[in-house]
Amino acid sequence: MKETFKNIKGYGGQFAVSNFGNVRDNITCQLKKQTRRKSGYFVVTLNSKQEYVHRLVLKTLKPTNDSSLIVDHIDSRKENNTLENLQYLTRSENVKKAAREGRHLRGSNQPNSKLIESEVLFIRNAYSKGVKSSELVKLFRVSKPTIWRIVNWKNWTHL
Repeated sequence: MKETFKNIKGYGGQFAVSNFGNVRDNITCQLKKQTRRKSGYFVVTLNSKQEYVHRLVLKTLKPTNDSSLIVDHIDSRKENNTLENLQYLTRSENVKKAAREGRHLRGSNQPNSKLIESEVLFIRNAYSKGVKSSELVKLFRVSKPTIWRIVNWKNWTHL
């Protein structure tokens, strides 16, 4: 397959992106440096604005008018920004795909989790036996809405 470039909208023809995931400055004819963010996605700086490479590739080479769609890596490798590896999905489809592939973090595996699974089970059990949510708030140092969501099975539904 041959690498082909197409101008990126909104930059007056100054920058182009290729089906291989490269971004070129059309004035200097040099490839732009890509930087990997903590999230694992690659970004490139265009006129002082950081742009995600995977979004530039798909939105430039396969544009869509549907703003509800997001860009997905078919092989789930964030460094593979080739056109053949990118597709549009709805947010719901993307979440389901991540869950199927075991990339959807649940429970205490989520970085922002304040509780572990055994504490959630304790909270549900204690609440069902009459312990007040205000006491559970103090004991576990979480908010009252958090306790409500746990005991009403809105959060931690996998337990």
